[in-house]
Amino acid sequence: MVKNKGHRILRVEQKDSPATFVGHLFVLFLKATLASIAGLVGLVVGSLVASALGFPVPSLPENIDTRLVGLLYIPVGVVIAVALGELFMKLEQKFFERFLCIWFFNFLVQHFLQILEQLIFTTMVDFGYSTVSNLFTSAFMSLVVATFWKPEKTSKSLSVELPVFVKRRKASDWAWRLLMAWFAYVLIYYLMGVTISPIVKEYYLDPTMNLGLVLPDLKIILEMQVIRGALYLLAVLPIIVLWQKSAKLLWIWVGLAILAQVATLMALSYWLPLNLRLAHGVELTVDSFAQAYLYVRLLFVKK
Repeated sequence: MVKNKGHRILRVEQKDSPATFVGHLFVLFLKATLASIAGLVGLVVGSLVASALGFPVPSLPENIDTRLVGLLYIPVGVVIAVALGELFMKLEQKFFERFLCIWFFNFLVQHFLQILEQLIFTTMVDFGYSTVSNLFTSAFMSLVVATFWKPEKTSKSLSVELPVFVKRRKASDWAWRLLMAWFAYVLIYYLMGVTISPIVKEYYLDPTMNLGLVLPDLKIILEMQVIRGALYLLAVLPIIVLWQKSAKLLWIWVGLAILAQVATLMALSYWLPLNLRLAHGVELTVDSFAQAYLYVRLLFVKK
């Protein structure tokens, strides 16, 4: 940094050397790995609490190795931790509020919304057991993410920004925009489901495959997506309220954060046929970025 009298301070920035860049990546990987391990510890603690409360342990097909699922959780958790940390660091919240917002977003998107989906599409979930155990999973991971990913400034608070954000539009304007954002998810989900149905339908209809999958009526599917659409919107709103950068960056980061979490199920479900997982992977990618795009276009208000 060079300082000349009577002139502005000029900052001379040098590009990181390859060694420094590799060092940054290593630190990032280490932090994310610790967060992932914390999530796994939280899952164990949460499972013990859920069992102590009397919730039945979900029954899994005999061909599923739970130890392998636990090992797969580590790299999956690394990706999720990076996505959450890099996103929420940009919101410039103080530690405790940042932790609560990460926990809220992660628990809803990665866990609770997927539990609701599994309730109608699989035989491998108990609502009470899964909800309680994953509350701890999310809390443990979120605490580590909030600790390691610190923003340069902590000047924003949801309690302060929310009233300001709401005043930027009329109540009637907010009403139709929120309604459209809610039901847009249902439409996106339905259209993508119809698109991949010829590829995946047989796996849900054939019980002899022993995959733990079932196919409910379309009415049940759509009713559940109405509920999930409202919860998705609720999960994303705090991020939209606090976001200070461009709409394009908001779309990319929200899309990535949703995808990293909802793709978890496909990454962990190693026993499912590859083409089934690939089809759902494409579906989830389109869903994540399409709904993020519509959330941003309908709700984000740049200062």
